[in-house]
Amino acid sequence: MWSVTVSRHIEADLEVVYEHFTSPSEEKRLDLHADHVRRYRELDRGPDHLEYDFTFQAFGMRFYGKGREDFERLERSILQVQEGVLRGARIELLFEAEGAGTRVTQVTAFPERVLGIIKQFFGRLLEARVRAITAVHLDEHKRDIEGLSPGRDNTPGEVRS
Repeated sequence: MWSVTVSRHIEADLEVVYEHFTSPSEEKRLDLHADHVRRYRELDRGPDHLEYDFTFQAFGMRFYGKGREDFERLERSILQVQEGVLRGARIELLFEAEGAGTRVTQVTAFPERVLGIIKQFFGRLLEARVRAITAVHLDEHKRDIEGLSPGRDNTPGEVRS
């Protein structure tokens, strides 16, 4: 598996940050990730898991599939893509108390089968593209939790209309 790791410090309590990432409604998830999630529909939700269909747009392409997130309370969330072109991809979110806030680390991993498709388009730029998308994802959550407007704390290279 090939992976990229990005972290952000969020000025909020560990429990608040964990709940924000793991328990939002369908509408909240779509609103928060409107720039790259085109469709999201919950299939099953329990206290320690969430399954859903999704359409994710990245790299100028759309990816359809089904994902399952498993939650380990206050420690981590593991998303595994179960169906679609990205099948086998994995996103792990790690949560750790850090001073008066929380450190969130996202590890985005792709199996070689999936990488082949994306590498054809981006070659050596692939790591930078995945790192940028990951940073934008974490920054969207950071802004929402900390109550910052979209114009503040932008990720370098992020485009706003």
